[in-house]
Amino acid sequence: MKVLIADDEYVTRLMLDAALREHGCEPIEAVDGRSAWDMIIREEPQIVISDWVMPEITGLDLCQRVRDQAGHYVYFILLTNRAPTRSNREMALRAGVDDFLTKPINPEELAMRLGVARRLIGFADRAGRIDQALPSCRRCRRVANADGEWCAMEVVVPEGEPVAFTYTDCPECAAERARVRTRSSAAPF
Repeated sequence: MKVLIADDEYVTRLMLDAALREHGCEPIEAVDGRSAWDMIIREEPQIVISDWVMPEITGLDLCQRVRDQAGHYVYFILLTNRAPTRSNREMALRAGVDDFLTKPINPEELAMRLGVARRLIGFADRAGRIDQALPSCRRCRRVANADGEWCAMEVVVPEGEPVAFTYTDCPECAAERARVRTRSSAAPF
């Protein structure tokens, strides 16, 4: 899992790099907010661990950019030198921060945050695949096109194209199923 460390302090980057490698992560590093943003666009990390206060772009501004523009879900951990106040936490959460770590980094705390991040990234990946899946009728095997019209699979899906499907009933099959249920429930015993 690729993790971006964005911090202007060399020692913090060094400690995080070593701890992340111990947990099977692939750390990449940025020394300020601007280079961190460039790396997010170029490298597409799944996790960003960013200092709150950095030159060029702050950690909060970086998080806001990620939420506004990144094409995939990024778990964002904000680093701080002290426990954030309630108003700072609220501001950070509004910017889209997922979690906080205080400096110096506690390896056990980092491990817990990575576990949560992996779980949420997995959920986001699955949701993205479901979101891209085509609705397919489990009865007649027709699929819904982009306009929501139900038609033969060959019309919607190009030959040889890998496609994921969700299974449901098209409106016609759902209506037929409802008619059958109504008739069977109205039958005398």
